[in-house]
Amino acid sequence: MDDARELVAAVPIRCGAPGNDRNPHGICGEAASWVRPCVAGVPAYFCDVHRRSGDMPIAVAAIVRRISIVVEVCFNGTAPGRLEAEGEALARLHDAVAAVGGALSLHSVTSDIGRQGIPAPVPATNGRRPRGRDAR
Repeated sequence: MDDARELVAAVPIRCGAPGNDRNPHGICGEAASWVRPCVAGVPAYFCDVHRRSGDMPIAVAAIVRRISIVVEVCFNGTAPGRLEAEGEALARLHDAVAAVGGALSLHSVTSDIGRQGIPAPVPATNGRRPRGRDAR
């Protein structure tokens, strides 16, 4: 694909081999080192465990399908200062995303102060099913 745009942020390339029963996502997802040649489209990448003969080492400029997911992730702050609280939350999110083979592309961090209500305790049922409105 000579006309593919250049992706600036380097995100780990992951193995696309079907996973096993221990993997709830259905794909291996470990770091890939090998590419399987393809005729057209995006090539398939594999880790050392799932490589086949004929697979080649991944080139420096690999063609990949980049997935961007826009979400809001909320943390309660752990420090009284805004910068410290935001920095700690961002560091935790960065580590969590990196642990599953992704990379953050930070657009903004915001925080605000408010009162969070404590959820009501769940009443004990003593083994009986609730009746009426509480039966939901």
